[in-house]
Amino acid sequence: MSVAKVRASAGILGDDGAMSDFGYLHSYNFTNGEGYNFGGVWSPTLIPSISAYPNPNLTWGKSKDINIGIDLGFWNNRFSATVEWYQRTRTNMVTDARDQLFPPSVGTGGVKAKVNVGEVRYRGIDFSLKHLNNIGDFHYNVSFNIGTSSDKVLDWGDESALPKNKRLAGHSYSVWSLYEAVGLFQSEEEIRNWPVIQDNNNNTTLRPGDIKYKDQDNNGILDVNDMIYVKDSSLPEVNYGFGFGAEWKGFYFNAQFVGAGGYNQRITELYTLQNGSLQRFQDYHLNDSWTPENPDAAYPRVKFATAGDNNRLESTFWLKKCNFLRLRTVSIGYRVPSKLLKKSGISSLDISLQGSNLHTWSSLDGMDPEVLRGYPITRGYGVSVSFGL
Repeated sequence: MSVAKVRASAGILGDDGAMSDFGYLHSYNFTNGEGYNFGGVWSPTLIPSISAYPNPNLTWGKSKDINIGIDLGFWNNRFSATVEWYQRTRTNMVTDARDQLFPPSVGTGGVKAKVNVGEVRYRGIDFSLKHLNNIGDFHYNVSFNIGTSSDKVLDWGDESALPKNKRLAGHSYSVWSLYEAVGLFQSEEEIRNWPVIQDNNNNTTLRPGDIKYKDQDNNGILDVNDMIYVKDSSLPEVNYGFGFGAEWKGFYFNAQFVGAGGYNQRITELYTLQNGSLQRFQDYHLNDSWTPENPDAAYPRVKFATAGDNNRLESTFWLKKCNFLRLRTVSIGYRVPSKLLKKSGISSLDISLQGSNLHTWSSLDGMDPEVLRGYPITRGYGVSVSFGL
């Protein structure tokens, strides 16, 4: 063992969230429209502002951070590794008061006070490993890194008045609010017998090949109360990468791979066609859309859809796994020995071929998992010549 180091830190930070500078004080407006008449003379006055409501008990939120790391090296650092674990717990969070505390009968016009409610925990681990070695004139290196992260709402105040699908406790703090899709309609008869009104028009606008949704509150009408919380995984839960390189008598080779796991995206707008946007047609519209001859298709029937169309609702139907591994860069080249350059007046000369985004393995078909378009990501090829005088 050549290196052994343990690092640790802990601290508490104040967090004012999104509150205003004077969220604990009532504000007033000076207006000529309100006042008093003294001896026939009109005197304007101050009136309480209705644009914000104070909370005199409002205080700082707290963020408790813990970080522990270990650095190790072996055989003169030919092998090295780093492991790092962190946790952040946010408590007493500054958030808007819950809707049930400010119903329309309160008369605030939807304006709510800021309150200290909520506890959210974030955790993650980062790990990296590297190996360097020489065997005679042959030099090589291998590296690997991976990082994971997660979060969970431990407490979000009193949510007993909310339906279960609207309670945030136990979920990720970053969530999407989506309708739960349960497949595609296969026939007109199925639409007529469907117990949920999805289009506010007795389902008369629906056709076979359209998406059907679950009625969470069983009232027979699809509305915002039927939306559920789904973890926002547009930022991957796992990011990783690895690479290797080698050099022998001036010839060298390097390659880098990157990847992501636990990575989902909503592709609603990338599939549906609005206002005659023909440029959005892709292969999957032709080959994997619902038709009577293709009832098991991955996508609904093709149609031009306005913003409020049934198939364009934000739903779990459009939530697609985008996990991928990509060969990000490759380079191969030759570094001319300096002894061969003595008479040329050049101190160094390096010639290489380079490529980027050469191949991607992905769970998402028909589009790139990072740029989320039907068009493939740009591949790059190049020749590099560098020299020194």
